[in-house]
Amino acid sequence: MKILVTGGAGYLGKRVVAQFLLRGHSVRVIARATSRLDNLPWASDVEVHHADLRTSANLVEAFDGVDALVHLAASLTGDEDAQFVSTVVGTERLLEAMASSATRHLVLASSFSVYAWTKVTGTLDEASPVEQAPDLYSRDSYTIAKVWQERVARRLSAEHGWDLTVLRPGFIWGQGGEYFAALGYKLGPVYLAVGPRTRLPLTHVDNCADFFANATENPSAAGETFNVVDGDDVRVWEHLREHLTRSHAGGLPIPMPYRAARLIPALAAWINRRLFRNKGRLPNIAVPSRFEARFKPARFSNRKAQGVLGWAPPLGREECLRRTYNPPAVSMSEAPAAVAAQLPRVPRSEGSGSEKSTAPRATIIIPTFKRPLRLRECIASCFAQEGPIPGSFEILVVDNCPDGSAAAVVHELSRSAAVPVHYLHEPRPGISMARNAGLCHARGEFAVFIDDDEVATKGWLAHLLEAQCRSDADVVFGPVLPTMPEITDPAKRAFFRTAFSHWTDHPSGTSVGSTLLTPFWARGTDAYPSLATGNCLIRHRSSEIAAVRFDDRLGMFGGEDALYFNQLAASGAHFVWCAEAVAWEHVPQERLRLGYVLLRALRGGQVASWAPMLLSPARPALTALSMAIALVQAPVFAFLACGYAAFASPKRYYYLTRLAGAIGKLFWAAPFRRRSWPSWPSKR
Repeated sequence: MKILVTGGAGYLGKRVVAQFLLRGHSVRVIARATSRLDNLPWASDVEVHHADLRTSANLVEAFDGVDALVHLAASLTGDEDAQFVSTVVGTERLLEAMASSATRHLVLASSFSVYAWTKVTGTLDEASPVEQAPDLYSRDSYTIAKVWQERVARRLSAEHGWDLTVLRPGFIWGQGGEYFAALGYKLGPVYLAVGPRTRLPLTHVDNCADFFANATENPSAAGETFNVVDGDDVRVWEHLREHLTRSHAGGLPIPMPYRAARLIPALAAWINRRLFRNKGRLPNIAVPSRFEARFKPARFSNRKAQGVLGWAPPLGREECLRRTYNPPAVSMSEAPAAVAAQLPRVPRSEGSGSEKSTAPRATIIIPTFKRPLRLRECIASCFAQEGPIPGSFEILVVDNCPDGSAAAVVHELSRSAAVPVHYLHEPRPGISMARNAGLCHARGEFAVFIDDDEVATKGWLAHLLEAQCRSDADVVFGPVLPTMPEITDPAKRAFFRTAFSHWTDHPSGTSVGSTLLTPFWARGTDAYPSLATGNCLIRHRSSEIAAVRFDDRLGMFGGEDALYFNQLAASGAHFVWCAEAVAWEHVPQERLRLGYVLLRALRGGQVASWAPMLLSPARPALTALSMAIALVQAPVFAFLACGYAAFASPKRYYYLTRLAGAIGKLFWAAPFRRRSWPSWPSKR
């Protein structure tokens, strides 16, 4: 089938186009000449017809050889007149062009907003009344335009005998559209949830796209109208809490009963009528019809879609949440830069046959974000590795910059390298995303992490592999030591060296443990250094370790590596220390200040109390214990910091740092957490 799609570059449209291509259809997209489609994954697989629905004279040519029109385009911005012209006049001109062609199949994207919500009682279904004048004109510009768009489509379809299918999606959500109006009002850090027990007519964007493809293909959809909802009985409060938890947006949700909230528009309407003769311009929440369209309780179902089309949403609730807040790691993605085609492709780690036989002993994974100079130095230090390295190794650079800024550097260095250098673009922000993508595509038996602002010593990799071989460890850690030539004062150097080092003075081969969720009285004879991913070797192919991933909820906050290693330890993984495998970290000047170190310590304390709640099942007792210990620590550290400050002793900085950590343990809840961790991503 050849399908013409309008609005193909939109939030829903690009998924609908992808669905059609996945099902083997030929797709032509109508787009304005100014539209950017080249950044979409299917851009090279579709025809593009450049036209403006409002003004272009070449719309008839767009229908050449087309079997069906899927009309998704509608204006969401501008004043009432602008939206009406874009949505209604544009639709009328498009369908007039269709009337001059052989195309007889029309699928129209309408909306739940067209229903007369003031008249809805009980269950809202396809038989519920649509908004009519005069009440229609008390609604917002989008609703007015969508009602008229449906009228135009129905009138012209009846005149020309077309097969018309009208689809009315509920609230479309997904990655990039996590928050929507029905969840309430955001007032600073407060989320006001109107009608917390109200059911939501949700459809995940991927389920919605599947419905559009199904309705276009299925002859039973002709002449029908369908509500597009997933059918899950999800309430406002449940979904809002899920959103705040998984997105780390922070904020305090406050429930507001629907009946109490209705007093706001009722009072506003009375004042507007009495004092301003209904001429006042009120916000949406103060207009009764708009308020009810957003918040009125009702029931929803996809019973008609199931009965007529045999359709059920392909993705369940949990999978929708995962795709929205923790989407699957990107497989080999071409870099968006012009050099992408020349970059070495990353072979999939689950390869077979000859690919498995040539897999390297180790994959050095370098996550990076806009650090071209430091990245060069890091890769160069990997090229310079010496010593007995059993088996070959490769380098995998995981670029976490949305623009793929590291592609040119990797291409340049890979041309003359004796070691294979691969590039992987992971545009979703967060160090956890980059590290997980690296683990998914590492072909080596061992994944060896090093940060892009570090330089490895010449025997670094050989020492890590030797320590693993001797101990049969699952994870081997090496020291990360800071370089900071700008600091010459001995006291300051000692303070910052302690703050930015990951090390212990135990000899190589010593077993080490994670302190994050291990109380001090439960620790054995192992060493407990500050463990970090910036210098470690992981036997990532074992089933126990492969089942654990870096938690993306901490990826923009910090502490994801501490939680990761604690979970590995809980699964029985064996950690050892390798003192000779040294990596040197460049500490930029902007970090060499007390404020940064205190913020870092505060975050560490917050993670210590927050991490137990991220486990499955949650362990609130450990969080309570962390907070109880902090209640004792905070006044002690405050007293010591003040005492040493009175004598101008450098020890005051140490106790200030400990005090910041204790405060973090107490104030770890969402309202006190800033989302953006200062070290990743940061442009330097």
